[in-house]
Amino acid sequence: MDDLEKATLLIRVAKQVGNGGDGRALLTWAEELLSGAGAASAKAKARTKTEVSFPVSVFAHHKGKKYDALLLQDCKIQLDGKVYRSPSAAAAAIAGYRYPVNGWRFWRYRNEKGEERPIDDLRE
Repeated sequence: MDDLEKATLLIRVAKQVGNGGDGRALLTWAEELLSGAGAASAKAKARTKTEVSFPVSVFAHHKGKKYDALLLQDCKIQLDGKVYRSPSAAAAAIAGYRYPVNGWRFWRYRNEKGEERPIDDLRE
């Protein structure tokens, strides 16, 4: 079973479970499978440790509000004093758990040129 099939199954189960914590967790997991975060996170950690100075100030805009957070060295997000296990989990907490959110594209940072970029660029 490939990641797409696993994610599809997780989404179907999450719909049956509902909007509670278990359903949200399943949707986040499915989103990470679809984005390749599960397989890529170990590579991202190894690459970014030498290229990026942690923590990285990150931000996101959602429904007209700006959220400031920190990307930690272990690819976790610290937002308002709470540490989330992944960028996607933190993004889902902001956007609502009804639909999965790709946190690697949701969170942004400013590079050395001052350009706004998705934190997904830090994994390359």
